[in-house]
Amino acid sequence: MKVLISNPPWFVPVGSLKLNAARTGVRAGGRWPYTRGARRRNYFPFPFNMAYADAYLKQVGIDSTLRDSILLFDEYEDFFKVASNFDYVVMETASASRENDHYLAKEVSRRSKVILVGMHATAFAEELIKLKEIYAVLKGEYERSLYNCLTEGVGGVYDFDEWENLDDAPFPTRDETIYLYRTPRHPLAVNMWGSRGCPYKCSFCYVSCFQSGSRYRPHSPERIKREVGDSLKRFPKLNFIYFDDDTFNIGNERIREISKVMKNFGLPWGCMCRADTCNLETFRIMRESGCVELKIGIESGSQRILDDIINKSLNLENAKKVIKELKKMGFHVHGTFMYRFPTETPEEVQMTRNAMKELQCDSKQFSHLGLLSGTKAWKDFEKIHKRVPTSEESDGVLSKTIYKKSHKIR
Repeated sequence: MKVLISNPPWFVPVGSLKLNAARTGVRAGGRWPYTRGARRRNYFPFPFNMAYADAYLKQVGIDSTLRDSILLFDEYEDFFKVASNFDYVVMETASASRENDHYLAKEVSRRSKVILVGMHATAFAEELIKLKEIYAVLKGEYERSLYNCLTEGVGGVYDFDEWENLDDAPFPTRDETIYLYRTPRHPLAVNMWGSRGCPYKCSFCYVSCFQSGSRYRPHSPERIKREVGDSLKRFPKLNFIYFDDDTFNIGNERIREISKVMKNFGLPWGCMCRADTCNLETFRIMRESGCVELKIGIESGSQRILDDIINKSLNLENAKKVIKELKKMGFHVHGTFMYRFPTETPEEVQMTRNAMKELQCDSKQFSHLGLLSGTKAWKDFEKIHKRVPTSEESDGVLSKTIYKKSHKIR
């Protein structure tokens, strides 16, 4: 039994040669799927779920191969040729790429059994399994459910099957392609998860439907120490560590313990944070341990939008105060902002622009709301418009990403 775990090609128009494509997509590994100019290849998120699943199958003796066709810039025909050599082809899916993914599944199913995974597959499993091309659909993280599907030899929908003790999961598969997963400002970074899930329930976020019950499960500091050490030993060119958790900095005591671990490695590191899930003293300890960069989601300059529309559970004024203090500590703060929320007024969009100007983050991104399958934002759209969002409306294409060229990470 041979298994391919894939992040398949995604070009616009669907089926086009990459030379003729107007846009190409980013799918697995990112928090929201989006398209970009076909020649832009400056950022590739690490496909965590694929890499964990591949590592687990290898651990239990199954012949598994991971292929990230987005990273490798595969043509459709290249992907079809590779896929034809496998008994099972696991395909990541996304709301914005759903027509593309169906096109791929129809062709791949001629020779292999197609198993769908990812955000869109999780939200619409019962509908997708009715397609004749689809053998199975796995909800949520899929290391264990994929193993069960393969060994039981039965298709269908497989429900959430999550690790209770996250430290039981093997290290994700990493090979020499790790040097190709470019992170902005850090071309030789290793991306890691210190936890899975998030206890918050933001209406736009994939976690609300991809993780069972919005559960938050952390790795222990000792596990993080072992995984970082293993990566640095195997890939000595790496010079930056980035924790791409949904929310890394939950709980003062645990984050301080992790900071002690990271300090011993002597490398700069960064993480995805909220402004309100640890105190300023913990942020200071992180900074002293080598943490130099924080990505913080502010989303909107309107407290009404944060409270009533996206359920961010964030006090905007307090968050602003924290971010200003973080900048004084010497952190590079990357702020994320969005627009095009339901009922958002032009005045509220301007409030977000004003917040961006006030905070003067060292870098920032400003994107329209991408509607992700199964989220509350998706369901609210259906209620208002009496239809599902189109692929274009699910596309979280960035309106603008700004980096201050003069800023040097200290």
